[in-house]
Amino acid sequence: MGKESLWDSLRSKSRYIETDMDSLRRKRTGSYYTDLELTDVMMAELVSYVKNGSKSIVEYKFFEPCVGSGNFVFSYLKEVKNSWDLSADDARLLLDNIYVADINEDALQGYKESLKTIAQEYWGIELEDTYFSRHLGTGLLVDVTASELTYIPLEEVFPDMAASKFDIVVTNPPYKNLKAERGHYGSDEEYEIDQMKYSSIAQIMSKRFKYSTDGVLNLYKLFVEEIIDRYATDSGFVSLLIPASIMSDKTCQKLRTHILQDSNLISVKVIGEGSKYIDAQQALSAILIKKGEKTSFVKVAKD
Repeated sequence: MGKESLWDSLRSKSRYIETDMDSLRRKRTGSYYTDLELTDVMMAELVSYVKNGSKSIVEYKFFEPCVGSGNFVFSYLKEVKNSWDLSADDARLLLDNIYVADINEDALQGYKESLKTIAQEYWGIELEDTYFSRHLGTGLLVDVTASELTYIPLEEVFPDMAASKFDIVVTNPPYKNLKAERGHYGSDEEYEIDQMKYSSIAQIMSKRFKYSTDGVLNLYKLFVEEIIDRYATDSGFVSLLIPASIMSDKTCQKLRTHILQDSNLISVKVIGEGSKYIDAQQALSAILIKKGEKTSFVKVAKD
């Protein structure tokens, strides 16, 4: 299969997996499709900074905690493939350092199939089921669809990785306001169930999070804090696609200050509302962060 055919096929498959979800489940989990054209740009920038690191690209431990159909991972592999002529052994090490998680089992199945195709097409590597049993995990932080709500830490899903953490963490975290609005429900029963559920989540998270619990809780804000403070190493890179409101919203002030003062905010790319690159009707920001450094200036690209 040619490169263009491979990526056209991956794009179609990813879009179908993400957009074919039940609409209520998509709304409840805050899931959105991110196009490969956008993930390509974000991963190209990330890799350009990782190139200057002290170790080989294949040694970096990479994590996508809300992987969906896998476009961030695929774009990362494409950029590495284009930038380095890896041996089969190096490619195996690269793949062995990639970990993903998601709440959507159908999306994870699609990710497995697509990653198998890329590994075979790029490096002639056949990924066995044992690979995926070690490198795929279920949902983190909180499963909003579960009947029993608990905080889900990294060590519960990836026990071997919790101590060392990840050198690179990239994702488009779920955008989900944890507030039940009566007009969004077809029955009083559904509304009351979610109202109690979100109240319970707020109690759980208020005990664990310092920067992301002001105002109405939103999964994306919780994930940003969780990723920066608990998933990434002290010198790790973090690449996120998140609502542009994090740059100005008053309820994001603590989180925004935490990013600016305690890490290096390298760049911000503003993506206008209604973009073709993601099926969410809101303005977005693609941000790149380097931990272990201070912010001195920020590269900003508007639209």
